[in-house]
Amino acid sequence: PTLQRALRCRYIYLHELGADPDYNTTATLLTTVLRGSGRELELECPLLTGMSITEQLEALEAHVAEVDAAEPPAMLRLIGSGVGAYVAALYASRHTDRVDSLFLLSPAFKPSTALRALAGGEAGLAVWEGSGKHALSGVPIPAEVPFSWYEEARSLPPHPFVTCEAYTIFGMKDDVASYDEALAFNREGSEEMRTLANKDAGPCNERKMLEVNDGHGLELAITSEQRMVEIKLLEFFDLLLADDLQT
Repeated sequence: PTLQRALRCRYIYLHELGADPDYNTTATLLTTVLRGSGRELELECPLLTGMSITEQLEALEAHVAEVDAAEPPAMLRLIGSGVGAYVAALYASRHTDRVDSLFLLSPAFKPSTALRALAGGEAGLAVWEGSGKHALSGVPIPAEVPFSWYEEARSLPPHPFVTCEAYTIFGMKDDVASYDEALAFNREGSEEMRTLANKDAGPCNERKMLEVNDGHGLELAITSEQRMVEIKLLEFFDLLLADDLQT
């Protein structure tokens, strides 16, 4: 029953800030994994390049509505990287009836912290504010990001509360996203869910976090022979089959 339920869900990947999902190692891996072992699941990859966080959220909502108009609405399983992981959580917090679960890779909770790091710390942030636009490390599109992106990020909730299950993989060498903020998302969410469960307000969905010896992009976890990201994703989504364990 869990496999059949998993096969009925839609899977959407929200890429890192400024990335192109068509040339993204993570998106390529996820596409292959979801189609493998006879699953034939499609990975939806809405293009969010060159958008602020609010614009990404609006683009995701438009993408979901567009697909809903063409076929019966299905529960959503969101996968996100970096700022994309934050957008996934923000969407889930506002659409609790549609999101089944979250799989978060190096999530950039309290996104202003990640933007500050990408700008080059406090010195880069001062330059960014003074000029109004600034090139961010690892963000190729747009070449110069407006300072309004940072101001918007500061106004958003640092750890959106979601009622669905969530699994986080975080690299302990991450120099962009904050480990403390990722930890706070899991801890605060778990405390809120326990409170709701004690009030008989619904099931207490789990939050899990795996810490790995890797950087922000999780390149080692994605490409390792142990296939860490692949196996954890399939396990979490109840999609793991015997064929997936063959080497």
